[in-house]
This record gives sequence, structure tokens and C-alpha cells, in this order.
Amino acid sequence: MKKTRQFLPTRKILAVERVDESAFQKPNVFQVVSKDYEDALQILYLAAQDVNEMNRWLSAIRKTTISNPKMLSYFHPGVFHKNKWTCCKRVIKTAGGCQWTHTHVTLSDWRDPLDPDSEAQMIFTQLLQSRDELRQKFLVSKEPQKDSQDPRETAKDEQAPVKGAQTSSPANERAVAAKLLEVINELEKAHETFEEKAIKKS
Repeated sequence: MKKTRQFLPTRKILAVERVDESAFQKPNVFQVVSKDYEDALQILYLAAQDVNEMNRWLSAIRKTTISNPKMLSYFHPGVFHKNKWTCCKRVIKTAGGCQWTHTHVTLSDWRDPLDPDSEAQMIFTQLLQSRDELRQKFLVSKEPQKDSQDPRETAKDEQAPVKGAQTSSPANERAVAAKLLEVINELEKAHETFEEKAIKKS
């Protein structure tokens, strides 16, 4: 018995989109919607190793198919299972999609939402790294100016601000920095509590 080889010409692709994680109980799944040689709609589901790999696939395929005619405007983020779509609960398999596609959007100007936990961890790490710098720059008392300062520089400093220009006083800057540091400290405490709970669960 001969093996049947199947090909998917890129000109037949109608959409490439993410799939809801709940559809297969698996993250980083995306779908390629196309038409076969008999003009029937078919969906190929692919699982990437991580969200970054998935985004690269989405972007690359969208760039390749951006000029394809008859691209879909809607798609199903779910899967047809037990005689209904898991996303919109429609019972007809050929029913039109329930969400807008992102046909002309590629990685260069947009990307699908990343893992929120990873994004939050990255932001938290950046805030922690900037904490000491904020404290040193805005809250630590500055040394008094030297008596040998050039009088011309002093005159420049004492000039009135240009009309309409926005200025911020050192007091306001210190207040904002203090508030931000307070938020960072609260986030650090919440993060430590979360880690303790995670350790207990494991």
C-alpha cells in the first residue's frame, strides 16, 4: 500500500491563529486554516515548544500569506469537539468563526499576548534592579555645592524658566520616587508570600 503524501500550498492558507489553551489542555497551540484541493475547509493544529516559537511561526506564515486572496475575517479559537465548538458552543462544524482574525499583523508590529506570569516576573525583576538607583538618585541627600562654583553657572541656574515650559520641583520628584519605592517594596513582600505558598504546595 502506497503512502499518501499531503502538501499544503501556502496559497491555500486562509488564516493562521492561536488556539485557546483549554481546547487541547495544552499551551502554545496554533492553527493553520486552509482549503484542500476539493475546496473544502480544513484546519491543521500545531503545538510549539514555547510562546516565542509560536509567535515566530505565526509571524512567518502571516508574512508569507499576506497577499493571499479570500483570507478569512473570522476564526474559531477553539476546536470542534463532541459536536460543538468549544469557543462559541455552535453545533455546526462549518459555522463561521466567532473572533476576528489577525491576518495582516506580524511580529514586527504586534504579537499575541505572552505568558502573563512571565511578563509580570520580568517587570518585577526590572523594578527591583532599579530600586537602589532610584533611592540613590532622589532620596539620598545631595552634597552641598562647592564654594568655587563658577558665578556664571550660578546665574544660569537662577534664571526664570521659559514661559509655558513644564518644570518639576525636586520635592515633587522625591515624592514620586518615594511612592514608587513603596510600591516596589509591597510587590516584593507579595512576591515572597507567593513563593512561600508555592513551596508549601510542592
